[in-house]
This record gives sequence, structure tokens and C-alpha cells, in this order.
Amino acid sequence: RSPTTKQWYQRRVPVCNSAAPLPADFDIICKTLVGTAINTPVIVNDQVGLSRATTGCVIACLFKEFQISASFEGLVETVPGVNAALLKTDRYVMNPEKDTLFRGEFDVVKELMGKLKDGPGAKNNADKIIDLNGTPKTGGTGIKQLRENIAESKLSYEIMDDAAQAFLKTKIMD
Repeated sequence: RSPTTKQWYQRRVPVCNSAAPLPADFDIICKTLVGTAINTPVIVNDQVGLSRATTGCVIACLFKEFQISASFEGLVETVPGVNAALLKTDRYVMNPEKDTLFRGEFDVVKELMGKLKDGPGAKNNADKIIDLNGTPKTGGTGIKQLRENIAESKLSYEIMDDAAQAFLKTKIMD
């Protein structure tokens, strides 16, 4: 909804069905949400692509998470005596019993965690949002568990014959 006119508006984000979202896709969603109130609802619709809709929900939730964190920082800076530690109520912990693939411990993620300031904290936050947007079976409220979907696709790829792998790799790289 527009903060000034109180009218609903939509934004089309043309995400490819068979590849990761482009940086521009993230930018469109974030630019759409900039300036909205913390409690502004976000509705994500996709005619068929469960993973695309879930990816959009994860992006929107991460944005809202940053929005909430920023409001807490403003509170700490403007109200004398507010203890920032009291505002940190997030106690999410990934289930250590899960297989490493289903915990999202991919080589590229591990490499990124090593390069980011508080990489493990950033991954933990992303894991929390991914799990919240997963299926009720995995403790979420959404329709697709992205991390498990990626792991299952990786395992399927590894057992394909060479011709099928070459076709799929071409499709992924497009």
C-alpha cells in the first residue's frame, strides 16, 4: 500500500523459473518495500512456481527483518537507558540432526560466511527466514522448503547420466 494515498499497488517481478533470482529481482522487491511501515502486509502470488513465490516471501521477510532491526537501533539511540540486549529476542537454532545439505551447508555458502562480517549470524538469520517460509511439516507457514528443494535437486543431478546433466547445466546457466 502506498503510505501517502493508502491505495494498494502491485509490482511485477519477472523471476526465471529454473534459475536463481537475479540481483535486479532483489532490487525490485526492496525498492517496492522501502518507505513502507513495518506492519505493511506483503502479498506474494505466483501462478505456478512454488519456489519463486517462496523465494519472494523470503526476500520480503528478510527486508522486514532489517526494517525491524533498524527501528530497534533508532529506539536504542533516542531513548536513554534502553538496553539493546533486551531487544534481541531471536534464539533460532538450526536442528543439528539434519544432514549438512538440508542445513544449507553448501560450499558456496561456507565461502560466503567466511568473507562476511558475522557470516554465521547472517546465515542463521537467513536459515530462520527460510524455515519460517517452509512447509508446516518443517515448522514453517509456507508451501516450499527452499533449502531442502536445493538439496534434493543437487542429489537428483548427481545421479543423472551425463547427457541429462549437460542439458540441466545448460538450463541452469541460462
